[in-house]
Amino acid sequence: RYLLAGRDGMGWATLRDADRAELERWLSMRAVTPRDPGNPDSVMGARVHNAYAVAFSAFGGWCARQGYVKVNPFSGVMKRDEQADRRRIRRALSPEELARLFDATGKRPLEERKKNRGSDANLKPETIDALQWLGRTRALAYKTAAFTGLRWGELRSITIGAARLDASPPHLELQAKDEKARRGAQIPLQADLAAELAAYVAERKKRLTGQRSAFPGAFDGKSLFDGLPEKMSRVFEKDCKAAGIPKHDGAGRVIDVHALRVSFGTMLAKSGVSLQIAQRAMRHSDPKLTANVYTHLALLDVAGAV
Repeated sequence: RYLLAGRDGMGWATLRDADRAELERWLSMRAVTPRDPGNPDSVMGARVHNAYAVAFSAFGGWCARQGYVKVNPFSGVMKRDEQADRRRIRRALSPEELARLFDATGKRPLEERKKNRGSDANLKPETIDALQWLGRTRALAYKTAAFTGLRWGELRSITIGAARLDASPPHLELQAKDEKARRGAQIPLQADLAAELAAYVAERKKRLTGQRSAFPGAFDGKSLFDGLPEKMSRVFEKDCKAAGIPKHDGAGRVIDVHALRVSFGTMLAKSGVSLQIAQRAMRHSDPKLTANVYTHLALLDVAGAV
């Protein structure tokens, strides 16, 4: 995809056209030219820039090994510093904000339907139940993400059978194929969260069977959370708005679904957890990522330490 986009962008037709300097000029122009004229932020970021650099360098190396060119024409393509060029800097939600988010999310589906239908809305009992269940599911999913550090895609992959809520300690089994690092992990749960998940799973099974009994393990392959969408940006923004949580703060930092994971790392740090244990809990390969990216300690915390 990167090779084809670059080829089309520079109008290259053959390998004779390949030129590192032209590629670097094209990438530099993309870094300052918005893709969408109405959105100044739609310029190419450092991560995408570097993906192009890696793709063309690998392609040039392959061409050289095949004998199509004498040397890699893209050797040494300049990369950008991704940390210095981060345009989306997330902040952690405070415990008070998290509590408001969970509460507002649980109520919003039903309240929003009533608001859209008017004060005289006469909703059927099954409609009310479905909307309340939707809110409960999403609120508990947010809480699980914030209290475990699971990424949204990882959270969606967890099945009922992977929720070992009666184990000691209770935990979630994350399969290697569903984890970003492809290692797999056991995600420990707080006792109160495990109890809340157990109650939710029991109700979920009843809804799957229609209140009838089922064989043990019959639903182990079903998703733990009922019908979570893959894309949550707009829904999460509306839930935050309902909770009175602004998307941006005065420093330009942003709140999104991944900020729940940031909140988990920050709460670990505030609780006095060592960096080594926090790194394992966050499942980071580099402790610098744990310390520099996911730990957002407020001035008050530093002042207290002093």
